[in-house]
Amino acid sequence: MPNLPYTISGICYDVNSTDVTPVVMTSGTCMIFNTTTHTTTTGNIEIDGSFAVDISALASYSNADKLQVVLFNSDKTKSTEFRHTVDTAEEGDDVGSVYMHWTKPILGEARLHAVVISNKNDSNEYTVDFYDRYNDAKILSCDVNVNSSFSPNLSFQGLMFKGGICVIRQSDVANEVDVVMVVK
Repeated sequence: MPNLPYTISGICYDVNSTDVTPVVMTSGTCMIFNTTTHTTTTGNIEIDGSFAVDISALASYSNADKLQVVLFNSDKTKSTEFRHTVDTAEEGDDVGSVYMHWTKPILGEARLHAVVISNKNDSNEYTVDFYDRYNDAKILSCDVNVNSSFSPNLSFQGLMFKGGICVIRQSDVANEVDVVMVVK
């Protein structure tokens, strides 16, 4: 049986320190990661700033699945992200207005030389995934135990990426996980 339509939608605005009023983002990408099933689907930010991605394009989804929604502009210099829990009693979620900000200065081509992930939660192990925004490929996945820190061996050369790193924390309480990266 195919999935029923379930659309995550909204309007994306560009926030610039020189703008008094945010203006709509006129192009870009919306990526939705189902962190429960580890599947991904994408859509576009339209010229009027709107985005609408139907997660029924995923192989499957279920009630209470956890979604990480990441939006970024065409040149991948600005981004925003938010979380959503699927409620199959609804047909989706219109999240309203979301605002893009400058991506951390990890832009262009770079190497990830070191990463330290700290899990401050006392009851949940977390998985933290790092995605290359240029080609949407997962470059690293780390499991972090309760009340501990983890620093994976990235080899002498480090990991190459382009366009910025998108960090996906597979947890409802994502603010309990700290990620520190060193790039060159």
